[in-house]
Amino acid sequence: MSLPDLTGYVLKDGLEIIKKFSCEVDEIKVTSEPRKTSAEYDMSYRILRCDVIDNKVKLLLAKPLI
Repeated sequence: MSLPDLTGYVLKDGLEIIKKFSCEVDEIKVTSEPRKTSAEYDMSYRILRCDVIDNKVKLLLAKPLI
């Protein structure tokens, strides 16, 4: 079974699905506005992109607008 498309999921839910499919997170990057750059994130961030290579997952996240 392959990992489903996680685009749009909050990080918390995405990590649970990744674990369920026996994959591991290899890299997490955060994108933001040019003046608000930060590598910090929390479980409410949204997954914008998810790449899977040999059961290793690379995620690109964005802070949700509230």
